[in-house]
Order: sequence, then structure tokens, then C-alpha cells
Amino acid sequence: MAHATASVQNGVLTVEAFASERFLAVGSAWLEWLEQPDTTAFRFHEAGTRFTARRELQRGRRYWYAYRRRGGKLHKAYLGRSSDLTLERLSEVARRLDGAVMPTGDHALRDSGPLTEEQPRHNLPGQISSFLGRDAELVELQRLLQRNRLVTLTGAGGVGKTRLALELASGFVANAADAVWLVELASLADPALVPEVVAQAAGIREEPSRSLLASLRTGLSAGRVLLLLDNCEHLVDACAQLAQHLLRDCPGLKILATSREPLGVTGEIAWRVPSLQVAPEGDRASLDDLAGVEAVRLFVDRGWTAAHES
Repeated sequence: MAHATASVQNGVLTVEAFASERFLAVGSAWLEWLEQPDTTAFRFHEAGTRFTARRELQRGRRYWYAYRRRGGKLHKAYLGRSSDLTLERLSEVARRLDGAVMPTGDHALRDSGPLTEEQPRHNLPGQISSFLGRDAELVELQRLLQRNRLVTLTGAGGVGKTRLALELASGFVANAADAVWLVELASLADPALVPEVVAQAAGIREEPSRSLLASLRTGLSAGRVLLLLDNCEHLVDACAQLAQHLLRDCPGLKILATSREPLGVTGEIAWRVPSLQVAPEGDRASLDDLAGVEAVRLFVDRGWTAAHES
């Protein structure tokens, strides 16, 4: 009940509950509110524009959508994950729903089968911990991925390949990539199912008259797409074969992979993830020196988080 009467106006969330009101500026606390399990809807108002936002389950994940009735028809626009709901994003969608020419016909929202105006651009998980260190590595990897179409992060288990890859992929979302799809392969045992898992992650359905590989080529050929294949080491041959096919036929596609060993594909850039910087041995280091050590910073940050969660 309380969340059904929540509204955002002038950058402030107002939640009416039990005859009282709670006020919350759109910011970090706003994101915590959005992520609460019972937060499923709110209203947005700004300069005469307005819409109702609802959180819906799509492809096993929850995304926010905006609804606005105009001209006797209900229109729908994609808002994103909770972490995407900045005040700027809300205002942009509000203006588009209010003033832009909205789709009609097949793209109008109907009771018998609502169609989205645009699809989610990524399926990356929200990170609950901060990303510390690796600044130089991120810069280098961004440069490599801009110039190459297949980059594989290699290294021993637990060195941080997945977390680094997710941070790198998040940068692609922020830089207006058309789509970024995370494909989690750690629990997959059958190499033959790799194309199917990729299709599921990207929301691509096999067409009755075409092979799944052909459907993948079509679905991943639209615009600038980054495919993140995570934990390929036990499926190297299957991942390498699929990567070769897709990179050949999808000119805007880039693939970022994590694996304990390279895929062995022509044109692949294998980049070994180093361990975090540790304190030097020997003489005692000062507190200021230790504060700049990546491993120490990570340890302190995780300890502080654990202490405040308990």
C-alpha cells in the first residue's frame, strides 16, 4: 500500500504510509528503496510531464518500465535496472512519453499483448561492493577492447577475472553500447548447450525455420554489442567455435571472455590478470604507504562493509 502511493517530484521521493509521509532525495538511499522486494511501482512528475513506473520480471531479471496514457492509448517505455534510474534518466523518458511521437499500430500497448518500445540494453548484475584498485588495468583493457574484437582475461581462479570483466562491461553500457550481455557459463557442463545459453542471456529465440546459430547471428548483428562470456575454461573448444562464427558474421560484435586459459581463436588478445598489489616485504611500511596498497584497501573496504551489515 505504501509503495503504491509513492511519487517523485522535483527530485524528491514521497512515500505515504499509515497517514504519515516519508521524504527521500533521489540518490544513494533512493537506490536502496528501489531494490526493496516490495517496491514495485511509483509515479513520476516533472514540469507537467508524468508517468507511472512499474518493476517487471523479464528474462529472469527485474526491470523498470514507464507507462503513460496519451491519445486514448497506453504507451510503454523501458527505464532499466534500478541502478539506471537516475533523475536524468527519469526526466528523459518523461519528456519522450509526453512530447515525442509515440509508436502506434503494432507498437502501441494493447491489453492482449503489450509490446515494449525498446528492450533492455544489458543484463549485468548490480554490484553491492565497491570496485577498488585495477585502475591502470581498466584503462589498458578499455584500450584493448576498443581496438580488438576478442579479449580474453586469463589467470588463476579467484584472481578477480569476473569482477574486472563486469566493471569493464559496465563501462560499455555507460558509453552507449547498443547491448551488453553477460553469459554465465560456470555451472554449464554440456558444451553443446553454449549457443543456447548465449541466446537465453541475450533474449534471442530460435526461429522454427532457422538454426539457433543463424538466429544468434541476426540477433547480435544490430549495432554495437558486447558479449561477456564468463568462466570458459571448461568449455574452451565450444566457446572458441561459437566466437569464430559470431565474430565473422556480426561486424559490430565484440567478445570479452574470462577463462583460465585462452580460447585460441585467431585475432584473440589474451590478457593475464595480475594479483592485486600487496605491501612490500622487509621494512615496516607507514600507515600512509599501506593506505595506497590495493590489497590493503580492498581488505579494509570489505571489513568495513561486513561490520556495518552485521
